[in-house]
Amino acid sequence: MSITDGTFIIEDAAAAIRGYAEDGVEVVIAHGTQYGASLMEIAPDFPDVTFAWGTASDTQGLDNVFAYAPAADEGGYVNGWIASSLTETGVIGVVGPIEAGDAVAYINGFEAGALAGGAAEVNITYTGSFGDVALAAEAAEAHLSNNADVLTGTAQMVVGAVGVAADNDIPWFGTQANQTSLAPDLVVASQVYHWEVALEEMLRLRDGGVVGGQAFEVNLANGGLVIEFNDAFVLPAGVRDEAERLIEGIGAGTVDIWAPAPSGADEVACGLDEVDGDLNFYNWSEYMDPDLITAFQDQYGVTVTEDFYPSNEEMFGRVEAGGSGYDMIIPSDYMVSILISESMILPVPAAAVPNKPNVADTFADPPYDPGAVYTAAYQWGTTGVGVDIGITGEVPHTWGLLFDAELAEQFDLSGKITILDDPRETMGAALKYLGYSLNSTSESELAEAEAVIADAVSRVAAFDSDQYDELIVTGESVVGHGYSGNFLWGFEEGDSEYTYFVPDEGGTIWVDNMAVLTDAPHPCTAFTFMNFLLDAENGAQLTNYNWYASPNAASEQYIDPEVLENPIIYPTDMSLLEFIEDTGDFEIEYTDALSRARS
Repeated sequence: MSITDGTFIIEDAAAAIRGYAEDGVEVVIAHGTQYGASLMEIAPDFPDVTFAWGTASDTQGLDNVFAYAPAADEGGYVNGWIASSLTETGVIGVVGPIEAGDAVAYINGFEAGALAGGAAEVNITYTGSFGDVALAAEAAEAHLSNNADVLTGTAQMVVGAVGVAADNDIPWFGTQANQTSLAPDLVVASQVYHWEVALEEMLRLRDGGVVGGQAFEVNLANGGLVIEFNDAFVLPAGVRDEAERLIEGIGAGTVDIWAPAPSGADEVACGLDEVDGDLNFYNWSEYMDPDLITAFQDQYGVTVTEDFYPSNEEMFGRVEAGGSGYDMIIPSDYMVSILISESMILPVPAAAVPNKPNVADTFADPPYDPGAVYTAAYQWGTTGVGVDIGITGEVPHTWGLLFDAELAEQFDLSGKITILDDPRETMGAALKYLGYSLNSTSESELAEAEAVIADAVSRVAAFDSDQYDELIVTGESVVGHGYSGNFLWGFEEGDSEYTYFVPDEGGTIWVDNMAVLTDAPHPCTAFTFMNFLLDAENGAQLTNYNWYASPNAASEQYIDPEVLENPIIYPTDMSLLEFIEDTGDFEIEYTDALSRARS
């Protein structure tokens, strides 16, 4: 193997490339986008020689040229996201070389990750040189003068910028190689290129008679890119775990770093424990421990006002027009995707919510909010049927208790049934009763479900989403449609014998989520409240209070055993359960169908 290094003069590099080919070298690697023109001119003269063009993704149509490049934006995104958790000023500086190749990819990815994580401003300077250390140092100094408190950069000349970071005690993020040795106490993490992943494949192909004509990418999925953390740099609690999840998600394809952020859903620069006024909280009823609110008020010196809604649809209608005055809401899974698409909720800034990695892996990358960019899981549970079996005796586990006239007569239920005042839940229950998916977009199936509910209306005491458990306990109803935790909690107050079940036809599993509205008057207080609720002990206190399952993995050790071991709260058989999904333009059909059925 022969190497010609440090060839910043293009003419010298061209001479080296041609010289290797003339000497009969079988594989000539030109590593650098700046060598492309020379390589493309030389390669046709040596058709039996394999030329590999590094940090490029185009073979220019030549059959004896391989191209290879890093998906540098992937690691850049991860580095940027981590950087957003470290900045206190909200300003991050980037030092780049010539605006080309993987340098641009890394910097673009870094900027996207930093903004997604909550940084307010990412300032980028291209020096116009790959090797001028002094220019890189000048650019870094300029960023510090502009209040940047985190830096990154790429190419050989960053040695100068790293020196400035070290002199000013500024965290640094590296790329291409592990840069920890340049500033052992300040390099946070480095994206490291493993070119051998691409080069070994090229050599394998050449051994098989293929001399070029293909392009290769090294990325997080194939191990060609690796984020190497500096263990000597202590990250805020949970940030590394969240970063590892992000790396895994990008590699697996479940996190799209270039998924467009909805217009209007701008980042907010909120720091840890920052408050910017009192909190206006819009929540489901009986869903928050008042002692937690009191503790938050005492700790942060703010007042929390909590209002309630009976359904996702009513909440959406209240906040859709803007100006509601609310800061935080608790939307269910399918509603989250609607809120994101309508630009109505803010991305969660990592700097303000370092407890977010406490969320269990099951809920950390939900389909309705990939990567949990906009939300953090609050509680989860099921929707089913609660019954006073002290009055009815044993009953079949079917939605027919709500909808079937013969069962109503058999168990004397007429006028003693309550059904949720919620289009998706109620229409979904009728659909499951009929054997359909609760996410059906079939007009005929929805019409059948509408007819089922219309037939039941005369036997229904109330469509209610607030007091269905209390109505059973007080004897005003016997059967109710509602949420697992509310029934279990309410039944503790009664003197009869009660049961709750998910009907044999199947039911709903749901995840409620914390989200901050785009027009929240006090977004920083809201994100601080989110972080407060994601604390391990606070998360457990919430579950011990409302008897809904916690998505907070760190809370498990603090949850009362009687709650943790209750199969109604933590069901072991999930096969009967279905998530409510966003049905797009069909959503209004559910609302209209329930309205017609009740009229």
